[in-house]
This record gives sequence, C-alpha cells and structure tokens, in this order.
Amino acid sequence: MLFSLLFACNENPVVDDKETGSGGGDDTGIEDIDDTETGDSGGHDTGGDDTGEEPEGTTLTWEVEGDFDGSAFSMVHIEFPEADGENFTMGAIWADAEAAATVSLEITDDPEDFYQELAPGLFLAAFVGALHEDDGDNRWEGGEGFTAVSREFAIFFDGGLPPDLLNAGLHAGWNAVLFEGENFTVGDPEAMPLPIALTETLAMGGTVDDTIHEDDRVVALPATIFAGQPVSSLMADVSLPGDGTWSVTLDGAPPSDHFVDIDGDGVEEAVEFPAGYVDGDHSGSFAADADTVVALGCVDGKPIGGWWLAPPRDVVQLISIQSAGYSLGWLAVLLADEGGVVGDEEAQSAVLSTACMFTE
Repeated sequence: MLFSLLFACNENPVVDDKETGSGGGDDTGIEDIDDTETGDSGGHDTGGDDTGEEPEGTTLTWEVEGDFDGSAFSMVHIEFPEADGENFTMGAIWADAEAAATVSLEITDDPEDFYQELAPGLFLAAFVGALHEDDGDNRWEGGEGFTAVSREFAIFFDGGLPPDLLNAGLHAGWNAVLFEGENFTVGDPEAMPLPIALTETLAMGGTVDDTIHEDDRVVALPATIFAGQPVSSLMADVSLPGDGTWSVTLDGAPPSDHFVDIDGDGVEEAVEFPAGYVDGDHSGSFAADADTVVALGCVDGKPIGGWWLAPPRDVVQLISIQSAGYSLGWLAVLLADEGGVVGDEEAQSAVLSTACMFTE
C-alpha cells in the first residue's frame, strides 16, 4: 500500500516543486473549484480576483463511460488507512457538478483541510470522482446511491516525497493513482476514467425436463416470499412456450418490499428466484395461497437467481464492489455453497425441474 511505501522510504525526502500552484486558500478550497466543462453546479467562487486574471491552478478531468442520465458528479474525499488492516473511509464532498461525458474541475487551492500527515513535512489528500443518483439539484444527499466511481484516486501531495515514489512518477501536487493490490500505477489526472457499470436487465432461462407440465407457469419469486413476507407485486410471471424451454426477464430495480436481510448482517438485498408453479386456481398469475411451487431453475444442481446489487450510499462500498469485479444492478448467481456470480451463458442454460428445490 502507498502508505507503507511512503513511511518506509521517507528517511531522506526529496522536495519536488509543485506543478499546481497554491491558490492561497479558503478553509476547505471548495469555493475555489470551478466545473469548466459541465456548467456551474451552484454559483461557487472560482478563485479569481478583481483584476480578472485567471488564478494558477490544475484541471482535473474525468471521462464518463456510460449513461449518466439522472446522475450528478461529486468529488469525494477519501481518508486513507493509517495502519494495516484498516479500511478507506468516505469523507466529505469537496465539489459537486452536473454530470456530463467529460467533467473538468479547475482546482486553484491546495486541499489543506483534508491533509493527512504521512511523515514530518509530507502531507496527502485523496479524492475520487463519483456519480450518484440525483434529484435535480446536482448535490449529493445521504439517500442518493453512488452509481460510478473512478478507479484512479486523485491524490495531492504537499512536501518532500521519497526518491522511490518520485522515480515511480509521483510528484508534489496532483496525481492520478491506480491501486492494484500492494502495487500502484500512475495515470493522468486530466484523463481519469469514470465507468458506469449498472446492469438494469437480466434474462435467465434454459430448458424444462419431463417433470414440468406444459400448463405450468414460471414466476420470479423474491426471497421475501420464502421468508414469509408477502409482496405487493411480482417482477415476472409467464407461461411456458411449450417448446421445452423457459425464460424470465428481470427489468429495472425491484420493488422496495422485495428487499430482505438475507444473511442477518444488517444489509438488505433483493434476490429473485425463477420458479415453476402449478396454477391451482387457473388465474394465469401466481397466488401464494392457491398455487404450488414445484421447481426452481438449476445449473449443475444449484438453484439460480437474480441478485440486485443496489447503488450504495457510501462510495467506499462501491470501491470495494468494483475491486471485487462486480457491477451494480442485476447479477446472475448460483444460490449454493461455492456458487457465486455466473455469466450470461450459464444464466441461459438452467434446467427447470422438480428435482431442483431448496433442501435443508
């Protein structure tokens, strides 16, 4: 980790001249950030003076990859762990802006209020660019989930850096840093990727065996039903096409009453199980008090389901999700020990069979 390298190498620090300039400073520096590409996000002072001259500064730029409609941008402070075993912590929002394909912020002040001291005379302030759900005011509020976060950290150094870090391409001022395990690579702070990975539609399907009758139906049952909690609506309820196949499509976020604390860890999740059922009342739709669930979809004997991974309200959680290789939205998962997330091919090759049911 960068902290370990800094402490290990800082016996003989070397001072590297800043490339960003000082801006002179307000308490937080947020009023000295101007969104140069997307429009003013709330009338912040840009840090200029009465002479009309542009202040010396640095432009940080994020390139958004994906559909950013309904989103806004925030530059979020990240507190680095100071010891092994500790985690990153989400800090304050330093700047807000309208979402766009390219978001550029002109930084004219050092982020002194966010400094962490790494060693005598050496300070760091770290941020990530992030997109979040937005109600139209281009400001992050506690209830708005983060839908994207830059993998590269925008890191500001103030003071003398050890020779090893200078040789790695870091310098005093602004840097773009990508962490990869115990290693890191240096990027371009004027071209930081900001990918949106939100899968809003999931199709599951496959074949049916001879234990399933043609007049049986397939429904996506939320985990809440198995937990004894009724729901107001279902995401999918379809008849079998009669050609030996089945399919169910989950489109959009699940209803709020589909979420349940499955693992008892305080985190509510939504999981939808494709299930075959006998339409006991011949209504053409599932009714828990009249119909009988007789089958689940299985891959290699493991029940398959759709797991909705909702945008988290803590950007550090999204960093962890991204680092684990997951995307937000719908994921196809096998609900069994050593099951885990599966790809499209497996999601489309499940067998609907009465032999596939949950066991104690």
